[in-house]
Amino acid sequence: MNLRRLPWSWIFVGGFVATVYVTGLLGFHRYYTVFHPDSTVSWLDKAYFTGQLFTIESGSVKGPLPWSLEIARFLAPVAAAFALLNAILTSFSFQISRLWLRVVGRHIIVGGLGEKGSLLVKELLQKHRHVVVIEPDMGNPDLGECRRLGALIITARSDDKNQLRRACVRSAAELIATSGNDSANLETASIAKELCASRGDRFKKLRCIVHVSDPALQQALKQRDPFAGQTKISLEVVNILQTGARVMLDRSGVFENLPGPGETRKLLLLGIGKFGMALLNRILREWAILRAERAETSPVGDLLITLAEMRACGKEAAIRSKMEPLLEGVSLRFIDADVRVAKEVPTDGLDAAFVCFNDDELATLAALRLEESGANVPVFIRMAESAGFSSLFRDNSFQEEGESRTSRHCTCCAVGLGDVTGMLELFLNGDEEVLARAFHAAYLAERREKIEALAEDSALVRWERLNESNRVSNRTAAKGLPERLRAAGLSMIPSSDKPVTLIDLTEEEVSRLAEHEHQRWCLDRKAQGFRYGPKKDPIAKIHPLLRPWDELSPEDQASNLADSRRLPFVVARADFELVRK
Repeated sequence: MNLRRLPWSWIFVGGFVATVYVTGLLGFHRYYTVFHPDSTVSWLDKAYFTGQLFTIESGSVKGPLPWSLEIARFLAPVAAAFALLNAILTSFSFQISRLWLRVVGRHIIVGGLGEKGSLLVKELLQKHRHVVVIEPDMGNPDLGECRRLGALIITARSDDKNQLRRACVRSAAELIATSGNDSANLETASIAKELCASRGDRFKKLRCIVHVSDPALQQALKQRDPFAGQTKISLEVVNILQTGARVMLDRSGVFENLPGPGETRKLLLLGIGKFGMALLNRILREWAILRAERAETSPVGDLLITLAEMRACGKEAAIRSKMEPLLEGVSLRFIDADVRVAKEVPTDGLDAAFVCFNDDELATLAALRLEESGANVPVFIRMAESAGFSSLFRDNSFQEEGESRTSRHCTCCAVGLGDVTGMLELFLNGDEEVLARAFHAAYLAERREKIEALAEDSALVRWERLNESNRVSNRTAAKGLPERLRAAGLSMIPSSDKPVTLIDLTEEEVSRLAEHEHQRWCLDRKAQGFRYGPKKDPIAKIHPLLRPWDELSPEDQASNLADSRRLPFVVARADFELVRK
């Protein structure tokens, strides 16, 4: 059932009724002027008789009848019934929709229509999903748009048990708590857990996806799942700020070409609020992983990060204390600067600048001031969406694959936090989506120097431009990772709020990981219709590697073995660490 309230239905009903009325009026006029010319019936009488057609009062006149009146006296009751039905559906749409959701279910409940929730709801509705929005602020400007697109709106707090009942949480597919209050989001999940104790067996387990902005709390909830053992509901924790920071750093490409020994990569962060801190943490973690990954082959130089805002120096002690485990090979410089004044923005020798303010207007102004200061470096600006102010900074120089995005020329690129992070995928797929992107990033890093492969490998593009088939392949690999690790006696634990820890895998562990991944890959390809053949043919679905692991040549095994050796670095980029059981 479509839950959308269609204002167009009344236009159709009005047009239908008007057409029938005009047809009936012309029919009565012809009836009295042609068949009963001696009658003295006025136009007002004819209009009255036509109106009575809708109540089946004036249609029983003696024939012969003109065709227009014949049609009108049968269609008028139909039009009246249709208008009545539409009025009932409009007046009781909420109750009817709730009845439908209770019986059919599989809808999505979004609690909290803030910046994150409104973008998510719009994306869900565009994919024709049934959505129930629970939002306490009746003045929220996004409510009208969500209602117009087809969402069912409940104006209340999502952590209210009665409102979750009204939203039919017992039959929902997902519950997404995205309010700006971590406590309210967790309370929503707790109430849903209580209500789902009586959830019907015909419905699958409810996925409760909770946005938590505190990284420490997020990690604690992942390590000690309070919903562990539940058969009717599961809990997943996400943080859109961390994900947005991950995407912004990836889009910048600042670590594609690393500095050599004795060299320094210089970055600028304007704004060290919640998003700025998430980006700083992401930069430091990625730098620590890269240093460890390149330690034996090609040691890297140093990193200098300048953090600037009005009161940056006042935050220095707290930030250094929190980031201390990640500061090896990194220098932090704090500068009190008014970003609204060009001469106060530090730009000496920069390789890239990141504007992280939560206010789009301030971020736009800061980017313009960077340009005015003569900073010949790429500038990446955090925006709420890839629209509005961000349209001022669209630059195609960042869009072409294979081109360094840290080349020294003055240009700005807006990164829409809600758009580019793939809200729907990240909220509904959670850690699997982050791991899938980490797998793809590792694939790109391994093949970045193989220029000859760029033309023939469609997967050598950023995630945003990757085709759906390759995305699904990465997600399947991420989904099968826990089983793959178990085959080697390993597991992974969350580590987003801990120092980067990388274990050295033994050759036996590497071999087991590689063999299990090959088996999973073969099963996946066979499920897609592929079969063995001596020569690769994607169109005919033939692949020469669809053989048991022991039958592969050392050259064919080498790729899987190399991927398995890099696995500690891949999971570290997804904020996990490998441990031995």
